[in-house]
Amino acid sequence: MDSKTKNDLLLYCLGIGTDIIEPPKLENLSTDDWAEIIQHSINHGVSPLLYHRFRITSMSAHVPDGEIRKIVYIPSGEEYATIP
Repeated sequence: MDSKTKNDLLLYCLGIGTDIIEPPKLENLSTDDWAEIIQHSINHGVSPLLYHRFRITSMSAHVPDGEIRKIVYIPSGEEYATIP
């Protein structure tokens, strides 16, 4: 997945710029695509927000369970942790 597409999808999933980003066809994303988006959210420190958005929207229906588990909130002292 190219960088612009990955950035646009992450922003869309976070609910940012939804008025200017064309809604993606989430059901067409592969497990690898979701893995990239989730890793991108972890790299940018927004995975807790992404997890929250998955929980309050219907987007989670399109995300493989194994990928969502990577960003489940686990108190680990100072910051969010991910499930390995």
